[in-house]
Amino acid sequence: MADMQPPASIPSVALDPSAVPPGWYLDGQATRWWDGSAWGPYAPSSPQNSDDRTLAMLSHGGVLIGGFIVPLVMYLIANNEQRPNTRFHAREALNFQLTFLTVYLSSFILLFVGIVAGGGLADQGDTLNGGAAVALVVSLGVFFVVIITMVVLNFVFSIKGIIRASEGVQWKYPLRIAFVKD
Repeated sequence: MADMQPPASIPSVALDPSAVPPGWYLDGQATRWWDGSAWGPYAPSSPQNSDDRTLAMLSHGGVLIGGFIVPLVMYLIANNEQRPNTRFHAREALNFQLTFLTVYLSSFILLFVGIVAGGGLADQGDTLNGGAAVALVVSLGVFFVVIITMVVLNFVFSIKGIIRASEGVQWKYPLRIAFVKD
């Protein structure tokens, strides 16, 4: 097989597969050999490929200690030519962390609205119906359920991202808003 070069996405295989020259390409999941008519073996591990995979894993794992900062730094230092895997995984981790941050801040705003609404009901002398207590309990309950759910999902999906990056698979978080696009 030819010397391994930085992989590129295979262009328009569905339209005319024979028009694509043989070489190493991203098949949508990982780097594989394209022989001009069919996919071949996966790319062997090379020092650069191994470093790229390690940095991709760090992009997902860094969120456990640094929030969105580690994926942001990885995304900014990696480029598509030298470290396409790192760039992809850093972008996905960053998008998920920004989604997490958005939900987290939104839940604080909703908690604040619930507290203000409960305080407004209490000021009106609503002691018989308990509207203030209900508003406070509901807002606190929703807040804690959302926060606990998001923290658990953050850990689970980050670990899944680490595993997928270690396998060389380009995996996307199922629950994320694409704030950063390539």
